[in-house]
Amino acid sequence: MWQYGYRWRVAFLSNGQKVHILIRRLWCPRCLRIHHELPDFLLPYKRFVARCIEKAINGQTDGLCCENSTIIR
Repeated sequence: MWQYGYRWRVAFLSNGQKVHILIRRLWCPRCLRIHHELPDFLLPYKRFVARCIEKAINGQTDGLCCENSTIIR
């Protein structure tokens, strides 16, 4: 994989704070596609960090700064 550049990604913490994260883009010479290297605390295609999603799945909704419809979804 070759480094192809960077892109910005927005993530929300459990207190509702918006965080901008720089994600590295990688180009694969084998499949000729661009892949993004995500840190451990982010999940693909999700806006909230993994800890918030884990709390919502376990039913620990106190302290989460998202609406109930988002938690149910």
